[in-house]
Amino acid sequence: MLFELLTGAIFVGGTIALMLASYLLMRWFTGSEADVHEKDLASSVIFRISALHGLILALVIRMVTPDRRLL
Repeated sequence: MLFELLTGAIFVGGTIALMLASYLLMRWFTGSEADVHEKDLASSVIFRISALHGLILALVIRMVTPDRRLL
């Protein structure tokens, strides 16, 4: 039990370290300033992804509770 917990923690920590290293490397290559076009695009993409997640969540809840009176 302890070995699996330790292995999972190391895996998660390694994944986080790899993600941060790649993020910082790309920031170093491209520079730290983002122009207005990139910020507008990023906010639009975030809005669309959040709307899609909301729709998927609504469909999952609808499939789990088929009785409409519960909603």
